[in-house]
Amino acid sequence: KDFKNLKVDNVGFSSATLKVDLVYYNPNNFGLELNRTDFDLYVGLAPAETTPSAITAAATIATPTIIFSGSGDAVTPPAANHQPIYDAIPNGICKQFISITGGGHCFFALANGACDFGENSSGSTTTITRPEQHDITFDNLNYALDFYLQEDCAAWDLYINQINTDTRIVKQNSCSYTAPANPVVMISTTYAISNTGTNIQWYDDNGPIAGETNDSLNMTTYGTGNYYVVQDNGVCQSESNVVNFVTASLDAFEIEKIIIYPNPVKDWATIKGLDNEKINFIGVYDVSGKKLDTTIDGNKIYMGDLDKGIYFVRIEYLGLTKVFELVK
Repeated sequence: KDFKNLKVDNVGFSSATLKVDLVYYNPNNFGLELNRTDFDLYVGLAPAETTPSAITAAATIATPTIIFSGSGDAVTPPAANHQPIYDAIPNGICKQFISITGGGHCFFALANGACDFGENSSGSTTTITRPEQHDITFDNLNYALDFYLQEDCAAWDLYINQINTDTRIVKQNSCSYTAPANPVVMISTTYAISNTGTNIQWYDDNGPIAGETNDSLNMTTYGTGNYYVVQDNGVCQSESNVVNFVTASLDAFEIEKIIIYPNPVKDWATIKGLDNEKINFIGVYDVSGKKLDTTIDGNKIYMGDLDKGIYFVRIEYLGLTKVFELVK
């Protein structure tokens, strides 16, 4: 809940030791021992070699880590501090080293006369200003925080693109994580159907829908509104497109009569129950949601040149939509 009695126990140009009393909420007086803290991400701003050794301790890190360094740092020179700490982190851990060209040690923090004097006296070669170093740091950190702390899958590609294209830094990256594709939702009359049923949660305008975690959702149960799914892969969450549903009219009964045969299909699939004058659209999609270039002749669809697999046929009819699963 709070902290008290913060005390600077030791200060040096290469390290500092702080002591603090933590105030925690324990209304039932359970026995509590605070002996470790788990983090989603470690961020090191010009970290220093210490006693005991920070380099040795880095070899035990099992959490994604970003090390920021200033190339002009004279307080904790990168070659003897930041780089060895980064190198000691196990290679199996997702880690990045971001060296800010012309950056310093004290410029990671707010102005501090003692730190600035010490760095200048030590032969700093900084060539940028403190505000510039702050901007560069946050430009190359914020997307990572969105990914690891907000569990936003889309932020990963933004983060990697940022550190790959920012000419103000030199980076090292040992992480090969690939963010998953967003799930795709289509409407089939009164059902919303997701192209994946793994670790998903359906949402409507009021938030998550309790108990709805399968790949299809009967929207008539919840009425007119917007629907989408969120998939949690254990690292981050990705959202699908949003589909809108309006409580069905009598036309919904007519579209329900439509069928596609044969299924499985070899060459031509036939759509039965269509009035050609009322067709708005017919399209064939793969499981990723990509629309395919197929031959459609009236109420027939040619599937002969497609690979074996599962496909979805989307029919817009009478202003409504129905999606069929078709096996080749």
